[in-house]
Amino acid sequence: MCVRQFLLASPKANVGKTTAAINLAAAAALSGGRVLLADCDPARGAIAALRLSTAPANLAAVGVSSPAALWRDVVPGLDVTTPYADPARPTHTLDEFVALIDREPELQAYSAVVYDTPPVLAGSQMSALLRAATDVVFVLGADSGALREIPPFNALVKQAQDEGSSVEFRGLLLTLPAGEPLGGTWETEIRRVFAMSMLPHAVPHDPEVTRAVQRGQSVVAVHPNSPAARQYAALAHRLGLVSSEGDAVDLFSATSRVPEGGADPYTPDEVRLLIRDEVRNVADSLSRVVRPAAPDQIPTALPSAESRVMNSSDPNDASAPAHRGHTGDVTGVACSPDGRTLATSSWDKTVKLWDAGTGEVRATLVGHGGVVSSVAFSPRGDLLVSTSWDKTARLWRTSTREHVATLKGHGGVVTSAAFSPPGDLIATGGWDKAVRLWRPDGSSTGVLTGHVRMVTSVSVAPDGRAVVSGSWDRTIKLWDSTKGVCTVTFLGHSGDVTSVAYSPDGRLIASGSLDHTIRLWDPASGRERATLRGHSGEVTSVVFSPDGRRLASAGWDRVVKVWDVATGQVVASMTGHGGVVTAVAFSPDGRKVVSSSLDRGVKIWNVETGTETSTLRVQSSNDA
Repeated sequence: MCVRQFLLASPKANVGKTTAAINLAAAAALSGGRVLLADCDPARGAIAALRLSTAPANLAAVGVSSPAALWRDVVPGLDVTTPYADPARPTHTLDEFVALIDREPELQAYSAVVYDTPPVLAGSQMSALLRAATDVVFVLGADSGALREIPPFNALVKQAQDEGSSVEFRGLLLTLPAGEPLGGTWETEIRRVFAMSMLPHAVPHDPEVTRAVQRGQSVVAVHPNSPAARQYAALAHRLGLVSSEGDAVDLFSATSRVPEGGADPYTPDEVRLLIRDEVRNVADSLSRVVRPAAPDQIPTALPSAESRVMNSSDPNDASAPAHRGHTGDVTGVACSPDGRTLATSSWDKTVKLWDAGTGEVRATLVGHGGVVSSVAFSPRGDLLVSTSWDKTARLWRTSTREHVATLKGHGGVVTSAAFSPPGDLIATGGWDKAVRLWRPDGSSTGVLTGHVRMVTSVSVAPDGRAVVSGSWDRTIKLWDSTKGVCTVTFLGHSGDVTSVAYSPDGRLIASGSLDHTIRLWDPASGRERATLRGHSGEVTSVVFSPDGRRLASAGWDRVVKVWDVATGQVVASMTGHGGVVTAVAFSPDGRKVVSSSLDRGVKIWNVETGTETSTLRVQSSNDA
């Protein structure tokens, strides 16, 4: 059988495996495919979750000589089958059922088959599933006991491969319990231990999943904007269950419309529009950490060593009292050239400006319709650019806090922005695989295309004549901004590139990656100069010091590191954050580093001593 067959397995019950199988299959179907969900569990977990009653048909309805039950279009494009319609009298043994699906040519009409399996299987049964499957995902709960099951399961996969199976282990999918945030202690530690075996999308506890199950629905169909639905949709793209021509995103364009009483909020046609072919890599979100803000300057004289706690506020109230913080995770931080102001971007769709000396909120900039993914100040500090999941970048005048222009053109999430050092050019990157160039008045000056996956990060050369971009295609591209052509493609990372930075003298480019490394490149020769190893998790942010002699980096291991660029050695390794570090920036004198994190804080570090000098509590809640 040439149809891709996805096997979801787990070592124990109640880890979200069946929910994952249903929602991955639904996301694939709603994108325009025809998908078969095979419930191989005698307990009929998927059948029960979807509240399916007596089957109206059997596999004979699709030309297969079998009495196995079949429900058609449970979600538009999704069929469900099982040999256990009557668990007391199964139509096939599990081995027979898997072999039937694998060999029947009539099932070639499906674009994918997704197997939901019982948590405990005999070795022969798992072997049969692994022989038939093309892809396998191991679903893991936040339970230390489950970790012991990973090595024996991997051994089974390897044995199947050694015996001629083409099955590919796609990775570990982590599901989180109530109260455990994405990017929190459990996820960070598991990623540290299992590194590249982890899929980039963990699934958070989400009340909307429970509500969907109560209605016999998949959450991606009834509430596609919920946190779990975003992660399932992203994972479906990551696994190749959903194919598309681009990385643009429309999933978050509509607000949630779940009415009282439980009626379906979307028609099938509307859902297809939400998750069809233009949607890809939805909600890189907290599991991949959006591109941090471009490095700007912070004050030489930073706040004293104390923690300033910000209280909750309405994020849409620009006139809110100065002590109120973000109500969603902080995605990035930038510093004004005069060192007096810090800017933070957040999941609550706002940008906040903070007094760097007192930690008080100076202003809340409201206008984006989606998560704000990054912020950057202009070289003179008179403008601020913010990027968003609403497909736009916005320019703000810092003196008056007024909105100056909206940069429209990207076909999906805008991940990052950077000003040229002269201040006459703005570069933005996005999920549409493109880098776009703009003037400070908001007018477009060009589009740079060539990446084959989403652009995560951009930086501009000191003279403004070159732009560098990093991408999920694992490459770094150097562009001539005047001619609009790619001059060099840097190859070397084995994981997606998350962050890029130009050195102040233009002689080096730094890149951070999901492969846990930082690489230094020579833009003149196109060659790699060095690989810096030291992070135990994915690298999320890199930035050069003002004199170019040092490089700061941060990542999933919750550590901020400072490197000597000439020797490649670690100068300082600073711990203290309780969550993924999303962005780093140097102070004007290079003696201090500022970092933002999913732990709700912005920390300021002394590079020479490797110690924390202060913490600003810039996030008061996680309601967004």
